[in-house]
Amino acid sequence: MTIRSPRPAWLALAGALLALTAAAAAPVAQASTESSMNSTLLILINSDRAALGLRSLRSDSRLVGLAAQRAGEMAVTGQLAHGVEIGAAERSVGVRPYLAGEAIGETNAAWGLTAAVYIYGLWRASPEHWGLITSDRFNYIGIGVAYEAAGAATFATLVFAEEPDISPPVTTITSARRIGATLSFTWTGRDGILQTHTAGLRDFQVDYKVDGSGWRAIWSATTRTGITLTSRPAGHMYTLAVRSRDWRNNYSTWAIRSVRVP
Repeated sequence: MTIRSPRPAWLALAGALLALTAAAAAPVAQASTESSMNSTLLILINSDRAALGLRSLRSDSRLVGLAAQRAGEMAVTGQLAHGVEIGAAERSVGVRPYLAGEAIGETNAAWGLTAAVYIYGLWRASPEHWGLITSDRFNYIGIGVAYEAAGAATFATLVFAEEPDISPPVTTITSARRIGATLSFTWTGRDGILQTHTAGLRDFQVDYKVDGSGWRAIWSATTRTGITLTSRPAGHMYTLAVRSRDWRNNYSTWAIRSVRVP
């Protein structure tokens, strides 16, 4: 099933309505400005979701690229319009959504945060778009903005997906201690909760090395959260590396701590 946000009458009239707040022509879009606008939109979206007891939407880089492409296409034509059906578009970039949705918007407000906030206000005031933003099924999002210099217009796209968990868990080494020649390490892992389809933490991989030697595996898959190494020879640096894995085989980055036995 695919949700496809229609183009409501108020949005079709956006050019006339927004002319009242139009600013001077904005400068050519810069990547840093686009990034700031995208971040602002994500903060606004997730703040509203949190107020309703919903989980934050996570950014999926594939959806981000798709959203940027679709916003760019509108900027090239100067027309506010949905392109290829959103479910098919998501599948074309490697996403396999159970559900997909899209919101688009346009404004002549000054390029940058002013435009981002204005467009978000339009989405927020539209029941169709608000329903997408506050869905209890979507778990990932891509946000894209683009600027059309000729019309001094900002175009924005939100691409939503309900998809399997693609987010890596997080691993932290919570302690690394030495008592004499005995070393003790403890760690923890966490798989962030999505609105839907959270995979859940599965296990840890634990590697170990002495000084500058190569890494060797202690455990390739364990649910232990600590280890004690006894009788370590003096004059060496002992380093432990731990990463976690969820049930979708997403791996965290390595957490690394070292302890020297003098």
